[in-house]
Amino acid sequence: MTCVLLGFSLAAQPALTDLLPCDPETVVGKLPNGITYYIRHNESPKGQACFYIIRNAGALLEQPGEEGLAHFLEHMAFQGTKNFPGRGVIDALERHGVLYGYDINAVTNENETVYTISNVPTDDEKLLDTCVLILHDWSYYLTLDEKEIDEERGVITEEWQMRNTPEKRVQDQISEVIFQGSKYAGMDALGKLEVIQGFDPQALREFYHKWYRTDLEAVAIVGDFDVKKMEKRVKKILSKVPAVKNPEPRPFFEIPDHEELYYCMATDPNVQASSVMLITLVPDATAEQKATYAYLKDQTIIQLFNKMMGKRLGKAMAQADSPLRNGGINYIYFKRGYYSYQLGAVPKQDEAAALRAILTENERMLRYGFTAEELEDAKKELLKTLEYTYRDRQNISNTTYAGQMRDAFLKGEPISGVGHDYEYLTKCIPAITAEEVHAKAKEWNTKKNRTFIVSGSDYAWHIMEDDVKAVMEEVAAATDIEPYRYEKEAVDNTPLFTETPKGGKIVAEKELPSFNAVEWTLDNGAKVVFRESGLDMNEVSLRAYSPGGKSLYDIDMLPSVEVTSQFVSGFGAGDYDVAALKRKLAGKNVSCDISINLLSENITGKAVPEDVETLLQLVYMRFMHPRFDSVVFQQSMAQNMMMQMMMGQQSSPQGIIQDSVTVLQGGYHPRVLLKDADYLGKISFDKIKQVYTERFSNAADFTFFITGSLTADELKPLVEKYIGSIPSTGKKEQWVDHKMYGLQGKHERVIQIPAPQPVAMVIVSLSKRMDYSFRNNICNAVLKNALQTRCMASMREKDGGTYAVNVHESSSFEPVGQYGMSVEFQCAPENAQRMKAQVHQELERLKAEGPTEGEVQRALANLRKEQAASKGKNDYWMQAMLMYYKTGMDSTLPASFDDIVRNLTADDVRAYINDFLTDNDNIDVIFTSQPVD
Repeated sequence: MTCVLLGFSLAAQPALTDLLPCDPETVVGKLPNGITYYIRHNESPKGQACFYIIRNAGALLEQPGEEGLAHFLEHMAFQGTKNFPGRGVIDALERHGVLYGYDINAVTNENETVYTISNVPTDDEKLLDTCVLILHDWSYYLTLDEKEIDEERGVITEEWQMRNTPEKRVQDQISEVIFQGSKYAGMDALGKLEVIQGFDPQALREFYHKWYRTDLEAVAIVGDFDVKKMEKRVKKILSKVPAVKNPEPRPFFEIPDHEELYYCMATDPNVQASSVMLITLVPDATAEQKATYAYLKDQTIIQLFNKMMGKRLGKAMAQADSPLRNGGINYIYFKRGYYSYQLGAVPKQDEAAALRAILTENERMLRYGFTAEELEDAKKELLKTLEYTYRDRQNISNTTYAGQMRDAFLKGEPISGVGHDYEYLTKCIPAITAEEVHAKAKEWNTKKNRTFIVSGSDYAWHIMEDDVKAVMEEVAAATDIEPYRYEKEAVDNTPLFTETPKGGKIVAEKELPSFNAVEWTLDNGAKVVFRESGLDMNEVSLRAYSPGGKSLYDIDMLPSVEVTSQFVSGFGAGDYDVAALKRKLAGKNVSCDISINLLSENITGKAVPEDVETLLQLVYMRFMHPRFDSVVFQQSMAQNMMMQMMMGQQSSPQGIIQDSVTVLQGGYHPRVLLKDADYLGKISFDKIKQVYTERFSNAADFTFFITGSLTADELKPLVEKYIGSIPSTGKKEQWVDHKMYGLQGKHERVIQIPAPQPVAMVIVSLSKRMDYSFRNNICNAVLKNALQTRCMASMREKDGGTYAVNVHESSSFEPVGQYGMSVEFQCAPENAQRMKAQVHQELERLKAEGPTEGEVQRALANLRKEQAASKGKNDYWMQAMLMYYKTGMDSTLPASFDDIVRNLTADDVRAYINDFLTDNDNIDVIFTSQPVD
């Protein structure tokens, strides 16, 4: 990266050829052995840090017979290093609550490999030393033990099988065409099965030391620590890594130019929707160009272009006769060294018509450019986004900064800093002209390096190459393409409704010290709980709930109840349909949604502080001016019925799995309904109107929670004006417990699914009704952590029978206290029963022996870390207040977390596990593409 380390003033705009400065908060250096380092202090989240090792080496460096070695090395980084033998890396970090697969991870693609250690507590200097030592070992000192290599072959084989999806098979076909003549063609970073299963371990070692070397390596370390101490640590530890003598130059992998149009039809029997796309490859800027102000301006022009074309396509697709279900024209990053200019469309029916429509919009832009007015709109949006980013710059995450450092090292992207970019761009953006954007777009629309791609089902008709060329020639020669008609929407600052809300009064006020919040009771009976917060300077969050939900309706009403919020949201609000409401809210950053759940009806909303009044106006409208549109209802129902028939959901693998799990976990309860044609036939417009009116008509039954970056004095009059105006009946409702607790006892099922290759999906689900408590929540989380680690160790690391085991815990306090644990994994069908048995063996071991003290402390360390990070988010406080009002339980008190975590022992957790696993309910399901032994 080229940059200038000097003071910078924007009193006068710099020349476009001037070099960009480096962010003064980011320390950039290079060790004598060639390792580049980036270090930055950051406090989001407070008390945590992340450590990245970034390698400019990936799968493209493999030679024939080596396909898959780069990805294999990624796995071996967790299977033993010089200072951390075996699982030493994982064990050293997990004892501090930094978990493998969550906080510890890696990714390999064609050009790069990146290892990450995230969410590391920074209060222990020795742990920071350990993290840098791990980077040191990953750099050069993987042990690459032959036994560990052989055990990992099965794991990666399972990963290969798991990722062999319909979407990947389509992408593989596209890759062969668009990249023909280059090493990218047919490239799969996972490699070839025959190589994965049979390579000589020495070949892996040679590949490692040939390409995974200091001159192709950087580390990025960001977090809440002393930067000078961290830099000293990096120099001391990482300087010991030797440089490779006479290294082979790292090649740049070109994609050959081509004059002719490539055509690709990529299909698979399990892909449903068709799409058409025209992709043009364009060289990326050079590293030297990226170091200048011209590049920063060009990136801004790209954003403006994408915004304007997005609006044009949105307007075109809104027309009733548009052949496009979806579409876009964008200029975006593609591969190392290349951008792509993409015209893409999802047709409603006719692929040729969709192609003609998207080409026509592109041709319109090429002939006539952009209007000054639409550019001004795009500028205003971009400047507003820039303002939001700058205003909340203290909350930019560690991983965001580390990602910028990765791009700086691998792609030469500048790191000039949020403050600098804000100052420069607020002056640069207003001066950009429509002619400049148009000129760039014409540069991207070259006749060279174009590929047309049509993808979809094997069983559908698709547009052929001759037809594609004919449509392209037709549009290029068309004489009836008119300039884009920009329609300036008048700025309308009037309220969303005509009447003046009569308003109400706050008649009672109560402090809530635990939450640093206040409760207001309005004279209409509604309660509003407000917490002022500076945790996110761009956010005010609202959530409201009222007990009742679906539970208050008979079975014959349920189909209509379950779709009410979806349909009413699609109707719009008041005098505005969805499109008109979107136009009315243009320029505002606000959302307001409704939902009806099993036991409650809810309103959720967000806004930036300056748009809070609009948010409360929308809340008012949800009660006072709901919109019911029978025409939109009929159109949506007709489309849903058609999609049901076209997709044949009940016979697709996903449909079978989803429906089976729904029915089994619902215990075959009559209130558990499958969304089939019979279900759709029972949905009624009149019932939807009835349900919504009943659920959202009584302010006294709602409690509103608001938290965010504004003061009580600013919010109080708005609450009185809008929430205080909602009428009340005074009626207080309660949900009804229909005893939908799931199947009791143990149940096993084997269910056949259609699939193009042998595969099995296994789900082990456990649940038990137990008293809900914070202590039980923590014990359940410890059980989940221990079970996850043990299953991964036995089923993946030792057995090699699956790539990933996903364990999820759950808890609920209503309608009854209930705890759950589910284990899900994919494997070969012949291994399904054996590996399912391993899950139960691990559960029985935990029941008999309990987790070790080390397993408990590791899980508790992770919980402490997550709790500390959560307290820096508004959602934590919103959830805590909501729980308090529903249950009377205060999750923010020391007795609710800190005291429990400090005193919890392995014996305590074993007692919980014995309780949970004794006389619980268990559903085991194997979904398989062939019979299971």
